[in-house]
Amino acid sequence: ACAPITDANADLVHYVGTRMNSVAGKIKTRTPLDVTDTAFIENSPLSIGLVLKTAVGTEQEDATIATMSDLTAKAYVLQMLVDLYNRATLVMEKAKELLSKRSSAAAGQDSETCKAAIFADNLDDQVAGMNEKIYRLQLAARESYSASATELATIFRILDHMQSVDHRLYALIAEKYGTGVAERTLR
Repeated sequence: ACAPITDANADLVHYVGTRMNSVAGKIKTRTPLDVTDTAFIENSPLSIGLVLKTAVGTEQEDATIATMSDLTAKAYVLQMLVDLYNRATLVMEKAKELLSKRSSAAAGQDSETCKAAIFADNLDDQVAGMNEKIYRLQLAARESYSASATELATIFRILDHMQSVDHRLYALIAEKYGTGVAERTLR
């Protein structure tokens, strides 16, 4: 059995939500952002600072944070996996470069101890396998992020449509029966 992760930031969605709440609270009270909040905004893969300013300005910070924390966490995961893949590719290229160089033994030493195969048996295959796993994780993260973004866009389209229907219905009732009836009926 695995031991539970005790890192307070192990749940990325919770961490992102907590950071977003902190930033939104400081925007609302016009308190300067601390170093952690500034770093969070600057390193966020989405324009979270602008989103939070807009949310606070429209008094929608709770709904915005609830909606955006999952998407932002998935964007972070995707960003980390892309970075990991790029770094692993660089390591693989450097390993190939080192393995391709021929070295000779120092005076009086056995040349067998200088062969790269001794310390790097199957290194190329191992690094390539690691890169392949990272790439598959990256694709899965991209699909998850894309699905969340599509779902969020669909929800916003439905809400926009419902709001449009509500406005048209209000206008029809107000025109036919007056604004008082429309207010009592729909508000």
